[in-house]
Amino acid sequence: MAIKEATSTTENQTEIQLWPEVLFSEDENTARITLQGKTIELDLPLRIGHILDFMHSMTAHGGKETPSRYALGPNNRIIYNRKERFLTISGEDDPVFLTDKEYGILDFLIDLSPKAATKDMLLTQIWEMRSDIETHTVETHIYRLRQKIESNASNPEVLVTSEQGYILNFTEVEEKNT
Repeated sequence: MAIKEATSTTENQTEIQLWPEVLFSEDENTARITLQGKTIELDLPLRIGHILDFMHSMTAHGGKETPSRYALGPNNRIIYNRKERFLTISGEDDPVFLTDKEYGILDFLIDLSPKAATKDMLLTQIWEMRSDIETHTVETHIYRLRQKIESNASNPEVLVTSEQGYILNFTEVEEKNT
């Protein structure tokens, strides 16, 4: 498929670029990646995960850059900086340290919102496991994550369970331009 063919037309006939354009610098130390008019510059060697994260951030929010900060919980007492993988709780001096899987759960629930994530969805997306495997991995990680972020883990308000699955209670925090 030629690059020109790597576009799709939406219902209102707007063309959407499906594949990123990658340009390597002459000094061979960086690459510029452009998708839907947004560009990032990455150091070489390229990591496919960085490219996929960029592509996902551009497509998950309708071509707008993914917000980087979120307020979690009904009182917005937890701030999650998604880009820097940093979580702070108001009134506490120390940041909350999460595992990669716990950050993966938060990111997946944010991206899926307002829908709930089922145990099977989390197993396949976060752990890349088949959903027919019997395991308590998801429940264990949700329990440990709640211990870290909930005021009262036995009565969760941030990471709640509904009949449909797990839902993260959050709002986007607007970035202030200085």
